[in-house]
Amino acid sequence: MPNKHKISEHKYTHEKGFTLIELMVVVVIIAVVAGLTLGEINSDSYQLKSRAHTLKAHMMQAKLEAVKNDLNVRVVINGTNDGYGIESIDSAGNVVTTIATVRYANKFTFTGNNTTFSPRGTANSNSITIVGKGNTNPEYTIFVNNIGRVRLEKTKN
Repeated sequence: MPNKHKISEHKYTHEKGFTLIELMVVVVIIAVVAGLTLGEINSDSYQLKSRAHTLKAHMMQAKLEAVKNDLNVRVVINGTNDGYGIESIDSAGNVVTTIATVRYANKFTFTGNNTTFSPRGTANSNSITIVGKGNTNPEYTIFVNNIGRVRLEKTKN
């Protein structure tokens, strides 16, 4: 005799995939993270850090140019302190070639002394500091020692 109280058997199938709720949660998390990241990328402090790394790269390029061309190469802060130039010079100090000129139109301020790299890759110990306009920005300093090592430090938060 069949059991009347028998619970009907349901055959559950385990389908692979995600539910709509799970997908919506993931999309919301990605949107929040993207919003935070884009806000940081567009900030003045991010741009300042990027410009500091660019200056460091240009100083390393100046060292390589000095060795490659057997000339002194110097990094010079321009007269308005909002940019710098890289130029090769002869033994008398005359400019032979302007390698690069960078100017940021009053967005950043550069302070420090000109740095000269010799054909051997050595340099006069020096530093150049870059700060953004306004008091809320950090400060980055590029240091060059007498053997020509170039390094970047965040010197103010």
